[in-house]
Amino acid sequence: MESSNMKTYLFMATITLASSLLLSYSYSALKEMSDSNEKFDKKRNIIKSVGVNISAMSKEDILNDYEQNVDEIILDESHIPVNNVSWEELIGVEDKKNGITYFINKKDKIDFNPDDEKKFNSIQKYLPLFFHSKKEVFVFPVSGKGLWSTLFGFLALDKDKNTVKGITFYKHKETPGLGGEVDKEWFQKNFIGKKIFNKKNDLVSVEVVKGKSSALSIDRQEHAVDGITGATITSKGVSDFLLRDLLRYEGFLRD
Repeated sequence: MESSNMKTYLFMATITLASSLLLSYSYSALKEMSDSNEKFDKKRNIIKSVGVNISAMSKEDILNDYEQNVDEIILDESHIPVNNVSWEELIGVEDKKNGITYFINKKDKIDFNPDDEKKFNSIQKYLPLFFHSKKEVFVFPVSGKGLWSTLFGFLALDKDKNTVKGITFYKHKETPGLGGEVDKEWFQKNFIGKKIFNKKNDLVSVEVVKGKSSALSIDRQEHAVDGITGATITSKGVSDFLLRDLLRYEGFLRD
């Protein structure tokens, strides 16, 4: 009887161990695939934001365009270029309260906490951006709260650091047909040609207004796009975090 019980326990232990190993392997394999897809999606959106028509491009074409034309630039918080840290070494950590993304070295992630002032201030934060040499366009990561989720994307500016060349969103959970329209071509095209500095040289960004931007004064139209019907909170969220994130790069934009 004892021998029979022992065999049962050994069998259960073997099955449990095998299942654990299989789950662990599956998780690692899926995470690696997920991370790879996310990296590609970011590169794809960077290329799209500068004005490249990617609709007929293969994955290899997009990666080749990125490798050949995109320079990854890392600034410190004083807007001074950093040469000893690469984009690959950084990780974006979202502040869950407001959706702002802080870019830190991957090795510092375990100690970083936006809610802990001491830990927050003790860890070096960076400001990454990208420059497409062929299009001569700068690309900035942006993120912030909409209605239901944090939206993550890229805003592209011409070499004058003032004229918008494009905007994309690669991750969000806004309502399809409402706030989810942020990733539609009609909405993103409205940003092209808009200015982020006004005639007084104030950094005002681009506002997503309620209704039609054509109803605004001529001066304001240059810094505004049509809102999304039925998505007032998402529209305001985009307006708010675009201005906030551009202000983080203001020293670079005015240089």
